[in-house]
Amino acid sequence: LPVLTTLNGGSSTIIKDGENGFIENLNVDKWVDVITNNSNNKVVGSNARNTIVENFTWNKLSNKFIDVYQKKIKK
Repeated sequence: LPVLTTLNGGSSTIIKDGENGFIENLNVDKWVDVITNNSNNKVVGSNARNTIVENFTWNKLSNKFIDVYQKKIKK
């Protein structure tokens, strides 16, 4: 399912509005519109899943952490 969130500390680093989720101000009418118009949006839902699988699984994150640690150790 597509993700719907407000603009906060982390949402804009993962979610590209309209591409792999939706970032909307906390406004009930706007949220109802987004949910109503996109709850079955297979493209955005698939893009959201791909974003997580490609960048944010434990294996992907652990490799990124290891790379950062190795660079810091070599300095």
